[in-house]
Amino acid sequence: MDGPPQKFKATYLELRTIATTDFSPSSYERNRNESKGGRTRSTPRPFFDVRRLMPWRMLTGSHMLDLVAQNARRSMNGFGLPMAEHSDTDEVVHYEDTVDTSTGSGSLSQAPISVPPEESANQDPKFDKRYKLTHELASGASGTVWLAKDRLLNRNVAIKILRKKHLQSEDACRRFAHEARLTGRLAHPGVIPVHDLGRLKDGRWFFVMQRIQGSDLKTRFDDLRANDPLTLEALPLPRLLNLFARVCMTVAYAHDRGYVHRDLKPGNIMVGEYDEMFVADWGLAKPVDRDLFEQSISRTGDETATGTLLGTIRYMSPEQIKGEVKTLTAKSDVFSLGVILYECVTLDIPFKAQSLYQMMMKIIGGDARLPEVGFDGNPVALPLREIIMSALNIDPKLRPTAGELAHRINAYLDGIEERRKALERSQANLVAAREVIEDYRARRSNLA
Repeated sequence: MDGPPQKFKATYLELRTIATTDFSPSSYERNRNESKGGRTRSTPRPFFDVRRLMPWRMLTGSHMLDLVAQNARRSMNGFGLPMAEHSDTDEVVHYEDTVDTSTGSGSLSQAPISVPPEESANQDPKFDKRYKLTHELASGASGTVWLAKDRLLNRNVAIKILRKKHLQSEDACRRFAHEARLTGRLAHPGVIPVHDLGRLKDGRWFFVMQRIQGSDLKTRFDDLRANDPLTLEALPLPRLLNLFARVCMTVAYAHDRGYVHRDLKPGNIMVGEYDEMFVADWGLAKPVDRDLFEQSISRTGDETATGTLLGTIRYMSPEQIKGEVKTLTAKSDVFSLGVILYECVTLDIPFKAQSLYQMMMKIIGGDARLPEVGFDGNPVALPLREIIMSALNIDPKLRPTAGELAHRINAYLDGIEERRKALERSQANLVAAREVIEDYRARRSNLA
């Protein structure tokens, strides 16, 4: 068998060492007896060869190798051996890995597996009396979201727990608690209800919220890009625009109460199984009249970075990128909504560049591409194009408010519906006219 590619080599060697070692109690006892007899073994006996069982070609890249190696490390603990210390920088793996040795394909199944104990709250008796953690739902920069059972009310809830590595960060703790309190104050159907807020015995904050069955808008976009037939049928453009208008009204509600979200993006918009819509992750929100967190520029184009300018570059407004945090207004969120609207219509982004710096320069310069063709293959209607570009205006004063943006989208949808009804009336009138003509011709032929 050929060796693995260089970029997989470290993980592969780690996997091979683990997988070719017998950690069973019988092997441990045998090695100990051999040591007593004067024969010393540096390593236990191998009991299977990973090269036969799982050649690297059968895996779908370095991530799958990491999954297998991590699960193998966890399996040692089942034999009573000490588990390797989990680094705070490691990614938490939430799914079991399966490899089809007949086809050489790898896949991730959605069966929950064990997670690092330091990220769990199940070692807190007071917490355990009320909540029972089931498995992890999602993981972000600041915290981990768990599915849990509320023993008191006998219902499933979602619990977000601050990452242990942020315990010493006053800003991270304050931002986390701020997210819970602000989300709890925003009593709107488009904001996930918060039921509880507290701290674990080790000092980590947690808050309890409604469990949302569904997925985020980013996942829906990815499914549409992949031409998933179920998603294409469930989310035609008019329905997607209707969901977007409801997002705008939720953001307008927050604006009316004096808060700017500052991190609007598809990943923070949840769509439920029954068309419920929620704007999530209010941890970066700030009152319009005061600055909570002065930060410097982020180095990532896709993720919010803790301790940097807060937000996601590709969805940021020009004023946000320029660091005008103290003068940031609700119109900054409208720009982010404009980028999301562009993506709703085209499944693309208005500012494309080869580097993060070029993207920032295009956003600051207002160099947005016109939305020409929708994801359904049809040209973008001129009224809809004008709505999108108005939200992407480089001058905040010339952008509509979030509420106005919602009303314009609804008016556009009403126009589509009215045009559809007018077309149906025209078709019905045409059928009726043809029937009259046919009847007239029949009568004339009878008279002849």
